[in-house]
Amino acid sequence: MITRRRWERVRVTLDVVVFDAKGEKITTAATSDICESGMGVTSPMPLEVGVTQGFTVAAIFPQPYKGIVRWSTPTGRGTECHVGIEITGETRAQADALRAAVGRWRAQVSKGLQP
Repeated sequence: MITRRRWERVRVTLDVVVFDAKGEKITTAATSDICESGMGVTSPMPLEVGVTQGFTVAAIFPQPYKGIVRWSTPTGRGTECHVGIEITGETRAQADALRAAVGRWRAQVSKGLQP
């Protein structure tokens, strides 16, 4: 299998709030992994592929990141899905915060620690 990932993802669980294009809260979810350009999310409901949503990860930055839902796969547990998000509309401050957080987690993992 060919992987097209540009960045190595770090396994970390963070709370996520998902918003629609109008800024209305859709659901709460949790990351399964994250990198500088995307995140894997476990959502209690499917998210529509190809749609841009807002994703607030308060542990990284207080305002929502914009991202496109690239894939959504049912987990087999009710309506829960694993969702792949490509971050597409971050500000410079958001990008810097995400890069710094991922760097810290990678350093922890390299030392055998769990982020």
